[in-house]
Amino acid sequence: VFYGNRLQYSQEGGYEGSALDDWSGHFGNPSPIKFFHVEGSVESDGHSFVNKKEIAACYDIAYSLYKGCGVQPKDMVVISKFLEQRNALRQRLTMAGMKQVRVVDIQDFNGDERDVVIVSLVQSEYEQYNAECGFFVRNELNAVIGRAMSLIIFLGNGKTVLDSNNRTWRTLIDRVVEDRAVNGYDYDAD
Repeated sequence: VFYGNRLQYSQEGGYEGSALDDWSGHFGNPSPIKFFHVEGSVESDGHSFVNKKEIAACYDIAYSLYKGCGVQPKDMVVISKFLEQRNALRQRLTMAGMKQVRVVDIQDFNGDERDVVIVSLVQSEYEQYNAECGFFVRNELNAVIGRAMSLIIFLGNGKTVLDSNNRTWRTLIDRVVEDRAVNGYDYDAD
């Protein structure tokens, strides 16, 4: 998106070609950048946020990549800005035998890469939270995208992303819409 469209299936990682081509989450399009629309509700402990539907979606995606494509948990990372979300994701993945999936904030992942990066945005209703809630600013988004060697998957509420009018995110959404790499939300209808 911001690196001259250079993200593509790994030339150096271990999952080039057929392993990821067969993943059901491609929904007919092998674009290396995906957006999965998740309509969940956000809960807060007063200090952080959690979206249980995104946790379930993240687990489903990681599990399907692991069992369906042979992507090893150590080759995946889940990134979220919110501590409560990270803790819940880590617990769910560990219970499923995928303890080696790293679950981090982008600041804790600087300079590292994985074949598969899953990003949990958490927020669901734009009006309920401020416009930047869970959104990475441009340099953070560039860093997140740059961490994926083969595939990056964003989980979030499509309407929230659109309603934010954030130019950085609009660039990303325009790209995934153009690539027909959106699951569960019709951006053309908005």
